[in-house]
Amino acid sequence: MLNYLWSFMVIFSILMAAFGGDMAGLTTEMLASSQSAVKICFDTCGILAMWMGIMYIAEPCCWIPPTPHPDGGVPPAIGVYRRVSSSHRPRG
Repeated sequence: MLNYLWSFMVIFSILMAAFGGDMAGLTTEMLASSQSAVKICFDTCGILAMWMGIMYIAEPCCWIPPTPHPDGGVPPAIGVYRRVSSSHRPRG
């Protein structure tokens, strides 16, 4: 539903700019907006990379507590693999 709203707004603004005779202004504003969007994306990626690096360092240093599993135990995949014996041979 939101796609239809955005599509309508884009098409409506293009039509209004075309009939109003200000296509150059529309083009200028579209380029300025896209430049701003790319800058925001790069800034957000930098912040995300910084926090991931901090968490990567903090985890082995025990600065953050381990995230508990909702059942109070280990995640199901790890629990399954611990029950497989070391003498088990894969099929195939």
